[in-house]
Amino acid sequence: MFQRFVHRPVLATVTSLVLVFLGWLAIGTMPVSQFPQIAPPRVIVAITYPASFAFISGLIPLVLASGPGAVGNRIVGASALGGMSFGTNFGVIIVLGLHFIFGSLADGRQLVREDSKVPVTEAPWAQ
Repeated sequence: MFQRFVHRPVLATVTSLVLVFLGWLAIGTMPVSQFPQIAPPRVIVAITYPASFAFISGLIPLVLASGPGAVGNRIVGASALGGMSFGTNFGVIIVLGLHFIFGSLADGRQLVREDSKVPVTEAPWAQ
């Protein structure tokens, strides 16, 4: 069955467009009044790394160097540029991702176990 679409790309495109058009027509007839009104989630992340961006931008001439000593300049520039790019990406993507993952794992869990509601100074063994 799928071989027909593989060997006839025009048929696959027309079928896809027909399905999209039918879905677009059907979206207006869906009964959404039974669902509650909810606000869509909003996440705003604003991060600036002016120092690392300036440093990375300053290394581009070293990476593109030519002439005498170009090999050394390219090696130093490429190494520093790669390291700073990795550090910036790690700080922006991985750290925030891990913060989100561990934060979602901790939701609903009590991180500090409370054995007793009685303050330590009023506990029977403290007197």
